[in-house]
Amino acid sequence: KFETEPLLGQPCMFNNLVFVAGIKNEKLYVIQATTGKTLASFPVGSEVQLLNTPSSKDLYYISVENRVVKLYKVQNDRNKAVIQPQLLATFSRLKQGELVQGAARVENTVYLGTSLGNVYTFTVAESEESQPLLPLTDNMYDHIYDIASVGDSFYFLTPNSIFLSSYDNGIVDKKGTNPAQTNML
Repeated sequence: KFETEPLLGQPCMFNNLVFVAGIKNEKLYVIQATTGKTLASFPVGSEVQLLNTPSSKDLYYISVENRVVKLYKVQNDRNKAVIQPQLLATFSRLKQGELVQGAARVENTVYLGTSLGNVYTFTVAESEESQPLLPLTDNMYDHIYDIASVGDSFYFLTPNSIFLSSYDNGIVDKKGTNPAQTNML
């Protein structure tokens, strides 16, 4: 039993469960999972979404700054430490008043759900030039609360329903109603 940084938001594990990451007070914390020791903390701002799976070697996250979406990578350093976040790419501006509500990463593709009900996608790749956010939908849903990936599909939660979509064919299937939930576990 050990003590570690309490009350982290968006907790996720990466590097085959060696590290835990989370957000608190506009900082990203990276913790050694077996000891609870905080390895690093970095300022990240207020609009941040972590994009990881337990098997990811490095930690990826997006930050929205002045409506511009930025993709960062925190690199694993020999399973003992992490390196300062590296900006990989910037993406076109979100619409006025649009906030990222949830994000999911599957392999090298990221999906963003927004407060205006849009779903955007982009590829995880390093780029010096600003890249476009590719819309998968255009004002198709009232509001997207959360997105979660499962296998080759992803679920997204709206005020009234939960939907399933395939990465392969993009077909959207309503799976049920939403009884006032705002997050998926």
